[in-house]
Amino acid sequence: MKIRSLSAMAAFAALCLAGRAVAADPAPAAPAATQATKVVSLLGVSDPTLILIRDLTGKSMLSFEADRKIELDANRRFEQAVKDRNFKFAGVMVDALTREFKKKNVTLTYLKDQKGKLAADGKSDEYSAVKVGTDTFLVVWFGPVGFLNIAKPKMAYKPLLVVNAKLIDAKTQRMLFLKTYNAGYAAAIKGVENVELDMRYTFPDVDKAMKRIDLGFEGYTAAEKLIAERIVRDIGLK
Repeated sequence: MKIRSLSAMAAFAALCLAGRAVAADPAPAAPAATQATKVVSLLGVSDPTLILIRDLTGKSMLSFEADRKIELDANRRFEQAVKDRNFKFAGVMVDALTREFKKKNVTLTYLKDQKGKLAADGKSDEYSAVKVGTDTFLVVWFGPVGFLNIAKPKMAYKPLLVVNAKLIDAKTQRMLFLKTYNAGYAAAIKGVENVELDMRYTFPDVDKAMKRIDLGFEGYTAAEKLIAERIVRDIGLK
């Protein structure tokens, strides 16, 4: 209810934060040693846990209550579709990153069981227990996934897929790179890079989005491939 009362931009920012996304300032250029590396470790990637299907056009409270029931039902249908089709967001991202690093003649070593843990401040992650055989390691995690409608007056539900990436120096634990990517809905938020998707992945209403969810999954796959390409590009490997 509170998020719905915000503007579309503010709501999106709140949703990203709810998924532990980071709207980072422009990332610093990777040091020369990182640019020249030939092997990078990738820590375990988990599937997104936050499903968000929302109408952010700011309708009346009466229509909000009706729409909220539709959206909650759509969330359940979306979650069930993911299970029924065994769609693995994390697997798609790992495969896409592996291909993109290979194009740069860099080997990506996937350490599925290695992950950071919540730091003492309860807000950030720390990686002191992570053991890698490379100079740097990449951390990738998902924010919210779903569909957002922001169009006026005609409805247009666009995919929502938020992906965050950071590169860590394995020896010093210093963060070398941090960025948030958002595919589908274009958000004018500092530090978030929007990734445009083909219009065929846009749906006129929630019900059609759910009935054509296979096309939606195709859109998420396309989005992850584009984001993986940009992650490797932005890290600055030569």
